Amino acid sequence: MVSCLKDKTEYVNHESEIFLDRDTLFIGNWEYLYTWSEGGYTGEIEKTIEKIPPINIMKKGNYEIYKNGSVMYKGKIDTVGYLYGKLLVRFYPNGIKNLNIIPQTIETRKTDTLILGLGLEGDWFNSDYYKRIK
Repeated sequence: MVSCLKDKTEYVNHESEIFLDRDTLFIGNWEYLYTWSEGGYTGEIEKTIEKIPPINIMKKGNYEIYKNGSVMYKGKIDTVGYLYGKLLVRFYPNGIKNLNIIPQTIETRKTDTLILGLGLEGDWFNSDYYKRIK
């Protein structure tokens, strides 16, 4: 008897809010400001040719990325844990779970700045800075 294993698509689905306590500050609409790139222990602001579109982060881990007022991408955020006091998350397009997606750090400065980081400080990392859209 021969059988085939078919890939089973797994979706991220949260029944309740995933951002608790101070992490609720992530919820909201955010407009891209700039990217801070660091290699080793030096860094610089990276200027992008094309502006990164705004992102809307919602209570149950849903996110939407907008372009020209329309939803361009949407998906789910899943929490992975903490690294150096920063929450680690994965952004899954269309909510399809894929463990090959690299976790990012997410943090806020005050209540009006969101920082999405990729990589480890002191090694290499990029941090995208966003401001809250009111």
